[in-house]
Amino acid sequence: KLIRRSFNPKQGFERIVIDFSTNQIPKVYGHISSSDKNLYVDFFDTTIAKDLQNIGSTKFVDKVNFFPIESNYLSMEIKLKEKVTADIFFLENPGRLVIDLKN
Repeated sequence: KLIRRSFNPKQGFERIVIDFSTNQIPKVYGHISSSDKNLYVDFFDTTIAKDLQNIGSTKFVDKVNFFPIESNYLSMEIKLKEKVTADIFFLENPGRLVIDLKN
């Protein structure tokens, strides 16, 4: 449905939030490749909104790419500017996947 971001300079982390149109998030699988500086997240049983606005380049993110693999399977690639750590969690009602990036 929506992807948004914020940066908290006092705490030194960037937050990326993926909003879903459902109360719960779909099944996900993620992988961080520190050698490639990429974060990959696969979403099962979901599709991407046609009017999704990308967040572009941010503090830690160079680019976000979405790849529809099948009609209900979506892969997201976050290209990072540098090596970071990621805290990833989800919230419900409405469903959100939250990614906190920090170095």
